Amino acid sequence: MKVYVFGQDKDACIELANQLNEKGAAALIAKETEGLKDVAARIGKAFDRAVMVSADPIRDSVIANRDTRVRAAICYNQKTLKAAANAEINLFILESDAHERLDISDILGNPSPKQAQPVQKTKEVPTPLSKKVDQKKQSQPAPAAPSAPKPRPDDDSPRSGGGVGSRLKDIFGIEE
Repeated sequence: MKVYVFGQDKDACIELANQLNEKGAAALIAKETEGLKDVAARIGKAFDRAVMVSADPIRDSVIANRDTRVRAAICYNQKTLKAAANAEINLFILESDAHERLDISDILGNPSPKQAQPVQKTKEVPTPLSKKVDQKKQSQPAPAAPSAPKPRPDDDSPRSGGGVGSRLKDIFGIEE
């Protein structure tokens, strides 16, 4: 996983990059102070995630989240760092002394599925209504064929077992 480390405190950035490299990441440090727009263009392309060391994390988080490519979160403690990593955050904003009190390896713990495997969008072709009706007809069982009425065992009528006509004659009491 490639992680870009940048911010105002160069010593803190170096410490963070060293910790990430020890944990198996490829952490790179910014050469000079870069703006969030420059970093946002690199996230998702050249780097999986970025870590920003900030003197004013709230202001920087607001500015970063204005860019649609960035999902930034401020991480003050280990709990918020883990929660941010699980929430597919790609820009972690830390205070200057964060490298001294946080285990930064949690940033690497859960790469998001979107970053691990790019998802290709496919266009779904709508099914015409006539095909949908045909599919419903095919999925429904065919109705059973009507069977001839069976004579009732308690029926004493001489015409029992006849057809509809004989049953009507029985109902109305017509004798032949």
